[in-house]
Amino acid sequence: MLARKGTHSVQIYAKLSVFTVALAMFAYVRISPTKTKPPAVTEGPLAIVNEPALPEVAWPNSILDLQPSRQTSSNRIRSDKGLQGTATLVNLNPAVNTWYLLEVDWQDGSKFSYHLENPKPRSQKLVLDAKSGIELVEGDAHRSCAFFGGGGSDALEQAK
Repeated sequence: MLARKGTHSVQIYAKLSVFTVALAMFAYVRISPTKTKPPAVTEGPLAIVNEPALPEVAWPNSILDLQPSRQTSSNRIRSDKGLQGTATLVNLNPAVNTWYLLEVDWQDGSKFSYHLENPKPRSQKLVLDAKSGIELVEGDAHRSCAFFGGGGSDALEQAK
C-alpha cells in the first residue's frame, strides 16, 4: 500500500508539472508580441538602437513658449558707438508684471539677453523706448533708463 501511495503521488506531481509548464508557455505566447521585430542595432562599440518613431508632439522651443500671455515689443536702437540693432522687451506675465526679458540683437551679429525684475509690479510698468532704452512708467511719471544711447551702453556691458 505504501508503494502505491508513493507512485500515485509521483504521477500526480508529473501531471501537475506538465500542466504548469503548458500554462506558462500559453501565458508567454499570449503576453509576448508576435508581429513586432526587435529593434535593429548598428555595429560597433557604441551601438545605437533604431527605435520606432514616436508621434510628433509640439514641444516648446524655449521658456518663452511656456508663457502664453506674454507681451512683446521691439524697437530699432543705436549704441553710443553708432552700432545699430534691435531691442525686444518681453513681459513674461503681464498679470504678475514682475519678470521681463530684454533681448538685444546688434547688426554685427552679437546678441545679448538680460533678465529684468520690476521692483514695483503693482504700480510700475517697463516700456521699451527707442531713444534711451527702457522707461519706467508709474502713473503719469516716465523715467528713462539709458541703456543704448546717451552713455547707457556701459550699463548693459556691466550687466553681462
